[in-house]
Amino acid sequence: MSSRGYNPTRRPPGGFTLIELLVVITIGGILLAVALPAFSTFVLNERQSAQANSLAFTLEFARSEAIKQDNPKGIQVCVSSDGKTCTTGAWSQGWIVVPGGGGTSLLAVPALSAGNTLTAVTGTTTAVTSMTFAPNGLLSPPASVKFTLCDRRKATSARYIELGQWGRLYISPTPGVDPSGNALTCP
Repeated sequence: MSSRGYNPTRRPPGGFTLIELLVVITIGGILLAVALPAFSTFVLNERQSAQANSLAFTLEFARSEAIKQDNPKGIQVCVSSDGKTCTTGAWSQGWIVVPGGGGTSLLAVPALSAGNTLTAVTGTTTAVTSMTFAPNGLLSPPASVKFTLCDRRKATSARYIELGQWGRLYISPTPGVDPSGNALTCP
């Protein structure tokens, strides 16, 4: 038998053909084009959810400490740019929990990432930069505080968080609206 002829035990060379490679690259490109915007939205939603939960935890912690410590001056949650003292400015720069009348910070939360904003108001327009929980766990003076958490998607994806005068916390499950269905606004 000649060495140049057909040999049925010999395997064909392995690997991909150029056409197979181009088909796989095309399918991968299509999948990436579909998945990338959804992944970006997922990341923004998770970041916003984590920041809302951080605020909720802080407020619940401060209320709990006010009851536990029974400090006649209460426990204060306030805006803080340095994580040590109460300052003026936006909640987006971070906030702390401190005993009423001053003292060492019990909890410090750093500034929000990715250019997100957090605003707080009482009523409809009065800006709030601090609030105090009395030893009974109620806000002192009693007034609801309404927070709006916004990211780069603006008001359509904003989150509504409300701390009632009795200390009860509510986070709206529907982005972009308050519990009454009114559209939120972002700075």
